[in-house]
Amino acid sequence: MTIKQLLKGIDRRVMTINPAARIGKAIASLARDDTSALIVTIDDHLVLGILSSSDVVKYLNEHGNLANHLLVSDLMTHDVISCETTEKVERLEKLMIEHQVRHIPITDQGTLCAVVGTLDIVAFRREAAEKEAGQLRDYVSGVI
Repeated sequence: MTIKQLLKGIDRRVMTINPAARIGKAIASLARDDTSALIVTIDDHLVLGILSSSDVVKYLNEHGNLANHLLVSDLMTHDVISCETTEKVERLEKLMIEHQVRHIPITDQGTLCAVVGTLDIVAFRREAAEKEAGQLRDYVSGVI
């Protein structure tokens, strides 16, 4: 299965933020939109980084508080792993496990088009397993 097929069943809204935005704005966006990651971009197409709630927590653990002057670019993860829609879902899963990340930006010919989270993959795998179980039941019962 390709990532493009996985994307058919998920909310493709991408929550973005500018790297020059103040960290307070990012935290408000994370809370308001009930999300745990924002894609950092200037033009909504090219991924410059990702800011996750984990990035904020790690900073707080190290520094004790967030200064008002901090920018998204000060806390974001710069080396972002991404996948193209044409890649296999298995590759996406492998990258999440290897790099211990919960969100991966998805691009279509290099342009940001979605973000896939671990819950999206769990739901995708569950649906596939239920479909396969139904087909096996039909086969065993002679429906097919």
